[in-house]
Amino acid sequence: MLKNSTAQPFSETMGSERASGARGTVALGDLPAVATALAGLKPFPAVVQLVRKLASDPKCAASEVARLIEGDVGLVTDILRVVNAPASGLRQRCTGVRHAVTLLGLKRVSEVVTGAAALGFVEKAMAPHPALAAHAIAVAGVARLLAPIIGISPDEAFTIALLHDVGAMLIVQSDDPFYERLLEQTALGEEPTVEDEEAIMGFDHGALGGEVLRRWHLPAPGPQVLELHHRWEDALAAGGAVTAMVALIRASEKVVAATGVVVDPRLSDLDSLFTEPAFAYLGLSREELLNLWPALLRTSDKAFVTGGGAEEPEPTSARVAQFPPSLATYAAPPPADSKLAVWIGAFVVIAAALVGIIACSR
Repeated sequence: MLKNSTAQPFSETMGSERASGARGTVALGDLPAVATALAGLKPFPAVVQLVRKLASDPKCAASEVARLIEGDVGLVTDILRVVNAPASGLRQRCTGVRHAVTLLGLKRVSEVVTGAAALGFVEKAMAPHPALAAHAIAVAGVARLLAPIIGISPDEAFTIALLHDVGAMLIVQSDDPFYERLLEQTALGEEPTVEDEEAIMGFDHGALGGEVLRRWHLPAPGPQVLELHHRWEDALAAGGAVTAMVALIRASEKVVAATGVVVDPRLSDLDSLFTEPAFAYLGLSREELLNLWPALLRTSDKAFVTGGGAEEPEPTSARVAQFPPSLATYAAPPPADSKLAVWIGAFVVIAAALVGIIACSR
């Protein structure tokens, strides 16, 4: 419930120069302008966009894409890790980018480099906003595990799930009191709903995320999935790949929340999950989830490691399951004495999340 839903000038929250690139202002509710401003502040790597553009050209030779990748050490590392992953079944280790691109195919290469760039974006959010980044990585990891069961590309699922809250990430990384106003106008003990966001901003973080993905030139169904992941009825009406991916993200969020309180479930312990209609849409059964639970639990727990050096990660039962994530928690800076722990945890989480980039499609 909002204490006060009166809209306020957006120019005061981001600064007129950053919001519009000039001395003008951007009005609250001007979604395209806000998306353009934020996407410009955190641009998607140009090399990834070039790789995607080349890979989508049927006349493009694999050697052209390989030449472009060879100019980026990070992408070279990601491609070689994927092609040499145990699941690929190679008898001899592949050491050349051109050979790797030929083996993987241009579509897979395009998905891998996009996922690597998405992970890089979340990595940058890890230190200042560890809970938000950890949630994104957990949902992405769970989505990757569930994707093969329902016939969705694990790489594509991982990338879209990793970016599903990119709108919120960009807002809280903008270093402005933009989202704080929304939090201040939200009743104590609650978190902003889609309706609350719209009342204050004129749009919700899903709509913002979708517009940002378009400005990053990321392909369908990603932008529409982000727009609709909190709007199930609208997602159902969209149909096709959009509905399937929205359902996968919603189901993955529910699973991540449940792993926060259920370590060794019985079949009946999973009943509460199935109040979410996405499970029925995907055809996922309680038995399938129960069989996968140990892997889902490990994936979620790894994402929520927040420090401790050589100590064991915090037990799953100790995590607070508040999903959708509390943006009030994310907006708050970590205590000064926990910064070292946060950095240590960040490196552990990033290493764990790379599994989503290097795993091969089943």
